[in-house]
Amino acid sequence: MAKKVAILGLFALLVVIIVGISLAVYFTKKSKSESGDEEPSEKKPELTFDLDAKKTINPQEEDNGTQEGYAIEYAGGEFIDLTLSWNNGQGFDGVVNKLIFTRYVGDTKIQDDKISEKAGEITDNGSGSVTFSGTDVSDGVDTKGVNVIKAYYNEVSADNELASVELEITESDFDQVMTGEFSEVVIPVSINEDSFKLEKTTKKTYYNLSLYTYDESTQRSLDESWYTLKQNGDIYTFIGSTGKPLTLNGNTEFKIQKYKGKNILTHAKNGKIYFDDGDNDGEYRTIDQMRSETWNDATFILASKVASDFPTGQPSNSSSSCDREAAKICLENLMESTASTSFLATADSLAGNACSTKFNCEPDIWF
Repeated sequence: MAKKVAILGLFALLVVIIVGISLAVYFTKKSKSESGDEEPSEKKPELTFDLDAKKTINPQEEDNGTQEGYAIEYAGGEFIDLTLSWNNGQGFDGVVNKLIFTRYVGDTKIQDDKISEKAGEITDNGSGSVTFSGTDVSDGVDTKGVNVIKAYYNEVSADNELASVELEITESDFDQVMTGEFSEVVIPVSINEDSFKLEKTTKKTYYNLSLYTYDESTQRSLDESWYTLKQNGDIYTFIGSTGKPLTLNGNTEFKIQKYKGKNILTHAKNGKIYFDDGDNDGEYRTIDQMRSETWNDATFILASKVASDFPTGQPSNSSSSCDREAAKICLENLMESTASTSFLATADSLAGNACSTKFNCEPDIWF
């Protein structure tokens, strides 16, 4: 009897142990499930920047002071916009609530973060673009140097970084551009997909002065020559394709002023006016020495062209309209200088035809 009781006791103990182990396994699994300790099945979202980006130098306000309406755009943060676009891969749906883009130079934060919560930009296979406007750059920061833009999802942290791209901004990247009819220079850049390193292709603004005289530094006619610009205040130096400055009768520094709405060049140091005297090197005269015919030979059209290298040949007149009023003034000055009493006879002369074509007008518009 005692042996039977002992066997029943051992059997009951074994049942209790098995039930206890089962309950322990159940509550352990339940605890892990409720506390979220299970390993997530989602991968980190995938985002890549497009092979297309744009850096834009915006126009500066026109100077209404003493510089005849010309001002200069320098390489400053407020004039540069950076625009990047991207494509999403997988892993966004149900994970990403927003995308955050930051911009730094070194440890310096350049401007406030850009945030996108648009449905089409935070889903699988979505896409979008973000622009860091130069007008939003924080006060007192310098945008020159390696600009780093990073993309994060939900929050800015190392674990949530998706992609980064770099662009170095230097003073030499920028062209100096006179305002007026020329206002904006766009510098396209491309992103290297492997390293997200931006490569710059810089286009500059080149100028042509329609004076029928010769540049002493190149012995080429000005109406077929193109120049880049260096400006110091209201003093201009025009640099040709050889790297030498435009030289007119020994002078390389000029000011641009207006005469009856047209451009004229003056000597930067003595203020004398330059005009084409017909012997290829031109001449400088004071205002009281100028006459009707010399005023006519002093005015010129300042043409411009944005290109990746120095243009050649004369500017195309296909986009230039006839300046009838300027051509008429030219003819009236010619009448005065030749003592002519007939406008039509003057317009029909060889010199009269030159007045018309100089301002992109057909000689027969007067008849």
